Amino acid sequence: MCKDKKVCRIDDPRIETYEKRTRSGSEQVFYTGSDERDFDRWRAEGGNKKHGVEMHDKPDTIRITPPERHYYAELIEGEWWWVNGCAECNGRPRDWMTHIECEDHDRCAHCGCSREALAEPPWGRKDGWVCKPCAEIEAAAERHKALSKVAEEEYDEWDYHHTDEIICPHCATKQYHEMCDGEPDSKQQCETCGGEFSVEIEYSYTFSTNIIGERITV
Repeated sequence: MCKDKKVCRIDDPRIETYEKRTRSGSEQVFYTGSDERDFDRWRAEGGNKKHGVEMHDKPDTIRITPPERHYYAELIEGEWWWVNGCAECNGRPRDWMTHIECEDHDRCAHCGCSREALAEPPWGRKDGWVCKPCAEIEAAAERHKALSKVAEEEYDEWDYHHTDEIICPHCATKQYHEMCDGEPDSKQQCETCGGEFSVEIEYSYTFSTNIIGERITV
């Protein structure tokens, strides 16, 4: 176990001359050349001609499991060190890129339950994953907030026509353009309130003209 939670040197003489590293899950893979895989062996065993041929590591590829799951190897001034990849341990907020988390911080951003306590897969989001019960609570709150805001104003269906973005006519929340997938008059379901609505894709035209032959003048 590393003494320093932030960083400690990897005491393994096998990787002293290595300069390249990738990862497979939390496992650190050290290799030479352009890849850790043995493509020569794979081709020799017919991998480029038939299916099901196993890909092996090159003979000099070295795999090392870190002392803790959120540690990863980094080459610092010619030496390999274990570095703590947990954002919160390093004083940074969680985001999409902080998928390496220590056991203490790998928890629901809403209720704080641990990943081991989950009965169902969590819901990912920018500021940290949430368990399904919390996600459903947050979704219900967002739905109520959006519908309440619309209820405060007089409903006018023309507010949802000829808009630059797709807007749910039930709760007035903006929707992703990709949800239509280019299909005209498609039926959609709002991700916020669950209401169904149709989307009509409308087009406007512009025109360009170019002279054919010689330009006519007076």
